[in-house]
Amino acid sequence: MDNLAIAQLSIQAIKSAYTRTPLSSILLLITATCLLHPILPMGDIPLPILFGFLSQDDVRAQKWAVLGRVSSNSQFDNTSTDTQIEEVTNECIEADGTVEHEYELAESGASIHRESLEEIVDKGENGDIDILGVSKFDRLMRADAWEGMEYLKRLKQADVTLYVGTHGYFDYDDMFDFRILVQQILFSRKWFERIRENAKDGQMSKLEKGKWPYGTPGYGYAKDEDDYLYLEDEKEAVLAAILKQYKQKESIETVQTYIRNRFDIEDLPSKSQIGTILDNRLCVGDLMYKERVIRRDPELAVVDRETFQEIREIRQEQRPTSGNARKIPAPVNRAAADFNPEYVINKIDSLGIQCRKCNSDLRKYGTEERWDTTVQKYKCKNEDCGYQGPLLTKSEFKKLHETLPLKCPYCPATERFEVTREPEYKWEFTYECKNCGQSFGSNQVEDIYERAKNNPHLQFNWFQDLRGVTSCDETASEENQQNSNFSDSRENRKLGEFVA
Repeated sequence: MDNLAIAQLSIQAIKSAYTRTPLSSILLLITATCLLHPILPMGDIPLPILFGFLSQDDVRAQKWAVLGRVSSNSQFDNTSTDTQIEEVTNECIEADGTVEHEYELAESGASIHRESLEEIVDKGENGDIDILGVSKFDRLMRADAWEGMEYLKRLKQADVTLYVGTHGYFDYDDMFDFRILVQQILFSRKWFERIRENAKDGQMSKLEKGKWPYGTPGYGYAKDEDDYLYLEDEKEAVLAAILKQYKQKESIETVQTYIRNRFDIEDLPSKSQIGTILDNRLCVGDLMYKERVIRRDPELAVVDRETFQEIREIRQEQRPTSGNARKIPAPVNRAAADFNPEYVINKIDSLGIQCRKCNSDLRKYGTEERWDTTVQKYKCKNEDCGYQGPLLTKSEFKKLHETLPLKCPYCPATERFEVTREPEYKWEFTYECKNCGQSFGSNQVEDIYERAKNNPHLQFNWFQDLRGVTSCDETASEENQQNSNFSDSRENRKLGEFVA
């Protein structure tokens, strides 16, 4: 047996050595250090190795969370997580501990922002666990180094000891343990990046050969046992018909109806699948890595490039043409925030995004400038209807513009009042809310347009938000100050405070 083999056996023995008597542990560590020094770069194993890590006696009879992880669901069927959990559980038993929580996960370790890791910290802060155990450090994370250090800091603050099967129990306050933790974070991330780079190279290599390195290639396409991509015979005509019909009708719903009537096969695509087909570059024979064409295979094409480009332009036209365009114009959103959504919805019936002529569903159809605002245009999905236009009509616009709605000071209701005129009181009108039954007094008239006319500085303006800006200064009269913002419930007064 050569020095390298002896050193490797010594490393395996180091873990259990920490739990033995101090004398035997020290002797074994000195032996391992002497054997490793000739085969490792100078300084890789410094003298503090004799003093790092916690012993098993330091962590006896504590509560454990045990974590086993693989990177994807496809790896979940093997026994890897079972083996990981079994190894850590055995250590827990040896330390007279109890496994309180077991995590068997199929998720990427590339980020610490994972529900499982957050839950572990929460349980540590609540005193539900004392130790987090993993078989190897990269089973815990392969995250960015700074993010990884931040998570370990949170474990330390939650008083959760980290146990790693290949090392032992980490002492966060020990300089040597801290160094090992930093190295493990860096090595795990470096290994992840190497895997990712190798995966990229492997995927591009397969694509160059006409193979499919990803999951399911999409409707109408399949791959054989060697991953070579091919076009399914019975679905080739379906793909071609979808693209041809969409170019003519510009409606996914119409296309779906057409193929259902024409093709007598069970596996016809759904609406969402049709949308994916319309954007799938495989339809012109392009095998892509992200946005880069790696190979062009004419045998996979079901449509010519000119037609596919026209379809892409139609699809683009149906999307918003401005990054600032919204489904609902910004002033409507502002009105909903000011007066409550229910009030605004009652004023604008079309917020359900249904056709005004036939009540069919609408789809986005570009944008236009209206009322100094970029608004989303819509087109009816019913091709026999033909309606198209913005979501908001001129009459609906007028229901919001230059009005001054009144909100209840006790509940979110807006303009839902029984109004009684009582001029003998300090306040001319009594407003009783139909929603909560509470009452308050005001000198403001019932009509929202007249109310806005009397208070132009408070009215809702579609083009500019002037609410909250008043013409009153510090010397204004008490009455003007009291009337300065009737849309704000905080400025309303209970009736009982003002009656004679």
